[in-house]
Amino acid sequence: MLDPAARGQGHGAALLRSGLAKADAAGLPVYLESSKPDNLPFYEHFGFTVLGEAALPRGGPAL
Repeated sequence: MLDPAARGQGHGAALLRSGLAKADAAGLPVYLESSKPDNLPFYEHFGFTVLGEAALPRGGPAL
C-alpha cells in the first residue's frame, strides 16, 4: 500500500518516465491497464489514450 505522505511527490511520474524512455530506446510498444478511472488523466499526460473497456469475470474491476 502506498504511503499517503508519499503521494504527489513525483515518484510515480519519474518511474513511468524512465520506463517509457527505456521502451522508446528499445523500440518497444507499451500499454497499460488501469482499474481506477481517477488515474486516467495522469496516464493521458504521458500520451496514453483509452482504447476500450473490459469487464473482468466474477465481479472483477473494469479495465
